[in-house]
Amino acid sequence: MGARPAPDRVRAGRRMGLRGREMVERCRAPGTAARGSAGADEALAARVSGRPCGANRSGDGRPSHTNRSSGDGPLAPATSDHGVLRPVAVEMSDVHVNICPIKMRGRRTQDQLMLELASRPGHGGKRRGAGRKPKGDRAGVSHRPRAGLAAAFPVHVTMRARAHVWNLRSRRAFGVVGESLAAIRERAGFRVVHFSVQGNHLHCLAEADTPDALARGIQALSIRLAKGLNRMMSRRGAVWADRYHARVLRTPAEVRNALAYVLGNFASHARRRGERVAEAFVDPFSSAGEGRALVREPTTWLLSRGWARVRRS
Repeated sequence: MGARPAPDRVRAGRRMGLRGREMVERCRAPGTAARGSAGADEALAARVSGRPCGANRSGDGRPSHTNRSSGDGPLAPATSDHGVLRPVAVEMSDVHVNICPIKMRGRRTQDQLMLELASRPGHGGKRRGAGRKPKGDRAGVSHRPRAGLAAAFPVHVTMRARAHVWNLRSRRAFGVVGESLAAIRERAGFRVVHFSVQGNHLHCLAEADTPDALARGIQALSIRLAKGLNRMMSRRGAVWADRYHARVLRTPAEVRNALAYVLGNFASHARRRGERVAEAFVDPFSSAGEGRALVREPTTWLLSRGWARVRRS
């Protein structure tokens, strides 16, 4: 196969109106027998114009510099020995020459048009009942980023078990809870100060040096609880229904309310069910009862002394 024509020669041939094999022969690169010679250029011009070879030369053999022959046909391209293109006359009946220039228009930049849409009440936007619906009977913990945590603020953590998990307030289940709390009691950067065990969930008041320490500490506790409860129930699979819920306590009033809620959670539920509970009742399945040895002393001012300064209304 022959060498491909140079791109600049191809473009020059297209501007001259050459088509097909005439362009290929005209645009051959120098170096072969049919490339770069005056005879090849003259033959090509003769084929395009329909005139015999040498018709565009003067009597002394030099290329003619006239731009038009005696005929009245339109101009067609030809070349000199030095490769300079010059027009010669071409009969329209002999060859088709495209003399219509193509003008490329530049792309016009146009601003985006804004559509004024009429508002439709009840369609889109913030409204009651909008958003993704919960999978179960109740909504789960939000996937939004958790609130910022500082070492001076305690955290109220809640973990809820699945429906198939046995009652956590049984002696066997509470034994699993006690073993898990004892295993993480000396964990660096994370401390469980108070807790209470309910039938299907667990409340904790914890302290952590950093948000990562809190997440790792709750992760360690939840994994140990899940493995222990599955071992007790002789089964496998998930134990917790959702991610843990965490609320950062920043004021003495919030800490006092959280303490009353966590340590008196069982009595509060019992009163809602209509049961009679003594005022001096101490929940045995909490850190105020049998689980006192499973927790650590508080180090934050809010959880150690600050909550006691709040006057009861």
